[in-house]
Amino acid sequence: MNSTSNTGNTGNTSNTGNTGNTSNTGDERRSRLTRRGFLGGITAAASAAILAACGDEAAAPTATVSRTTTTSGTTPPTAASAATTGGAGGVATVAKPATTGNNKPIQMLQATGMVDAADAEFKRQVAQWSKDANTPVNVEIVANTAIGDKIAAAVSAQSGADIVLLQDYEAWLYNSSLLDVTRTVDTLKTQLKGTYDTIDNNCKVNGVYRAIPFTFFPSAWIYRTDWLKEQGYDKFPATMDDLMKAGTKLKAAGHPIGWSLAASNGDARANCYSVLWNFGGKETDETGTKVTLNSPEALEALKWAQQFMKDACDPAGYAWDGSGNNRAYAAKTISATINGASVYIQAKTADPALAMATDNAISPKGPGGGAIYTPSRSYGVTKWSGNPDGAQALLTYLLQPEQHSAWLTTASGYNNGAYHAYDDAKVFKDDPKLAPYTLLLAQGKWPGYPGPPNQNAAKVWQQDVIVNMFAKVQSGIAPQEALTAADAQMKKLYAP
Repeated sequence: MNSTSNTGNTGNTSNTGNTGNTSNTGDERRSRLTRRGFLGGITAAASAAILAACGDEAAAPTATVSRTTTTSGTTPPTAASAATTGGAGGVATVAKPATTGNNKPIQMLQATGMVDAADAEFKRQVAQWSKDANTPVNVEIVANTAIGDKIAAAVSAQSGADIVLLQDYEAWLYNSSLLDVTRTVDTLKTQLKGTYDTIDNNCKVNGVYRAIPFTFFPSAWIYRTDWLKEQGYDKFPATMDDLMKAGTKLKAAGHPIGWSLAASNGDARANCYSVLWNFGGKETDETGTKVTLNSPEALEALKWAQQFMKDACDPAGYAWDGSGNNRAYAAKTISATINGASVYIQAKTADPALAMATDNAISPKGPGGGAIYTPSRSYGVTKWSGNPDGAQALLTYLLQPEQHSAWLTTASGYNNGAYHAYDDAKVFKDDPKLAPYTLLLAQGKWPGYPGPPNQNAAKVWQQDVIVNMFAKVQSGIAPQEALTAADAQMKKLYAP
């Protein structure tokens, strides 16, 4: 992981003090989990349209473009750039933001990514917006394992970053500390052809958007085509039964599968939730109010997992951190694993021969179907922000095709766009092996599925009830015992 760093053009800036008087919930104070983070013309009218779409809790800024000096001391042009036309993929052009009359510094809390070039491109884009909007922006980049504690501390103090990077369900956990950004999200969804239910449900809390959808980093099966072919498979298994058979053969041949199982690990969640759903297991009924975890379908999922982990998997994987399976695959000690595209991307540079023998596949289906867990990231604007309009304008700018397409390209396929305008991103067309990562998004579900997203499901997700249930059967606890305990824990969390 990279150490904390700031954008080069902005220097160290501080946020204004706490301007809100919201109270913290117990969930917000709880320590957070570890995690793995248009061709736009500049016109006054378009800038006003963007900024008028910012949250209801902040007044719409003016459309005046005023550029004087940046924090780096250089002097940009003082006049507004001429308007240009155009777009990307039939998407309407939205301009870069003008200054709002509020040039207070913006503090952004960001986690390190898995692709260094994408992190560099992100910082470059933020610096460009900072210059154009004459608004200092300080990006604090911290390790994935540290950002949770950073946000928890900010929520507890009700001060700190204006923009916080959120993963999956975290907008539900911190919603009372996040601004209503519904107008901004609605504008982006209209412009960028809508988004996916999974990330939409992560960001929309009780009918109000508390976060702006930004990106997916879905998990597919990365596997060794040569080792699988040695066991008689030309393609990755399409069913859970076939995966069991193939995995058993691979381990017997000295090529076990890597299955992450450590709590608070995105890969572990992708493994466990997906297996539960694929066998027809459900945390709740469709109302999202009645806990239904203790079912024959969930029991079959746990029985399958217990056998799979014993007969097909490398036991070292149960304690891996977020990058443990990346390292194991690169070291050629495992034959397959669930992960984002970073495993394959890293091999393309570090070990071309390994990349040549690697392919990616969507998760096999079980008797309950092929639903999968798709990790995502979004951005929340905090209620204590001294510049909420500027914060939302910055995020709008980063999601425009000229910027976002460039960022997706430098991410090399690790990140997918959260909006349908990016479904056909060029990076996935250039390398057919990355195609499964685009197919996964439509299959994605959310914790608590098939019930609607809610605060209780977020608590279950935060406390890793489902992952811990699978970890128990791996340790030798009887599947029914693990299931009964998890069901009881869920009912306590769902209790009024």
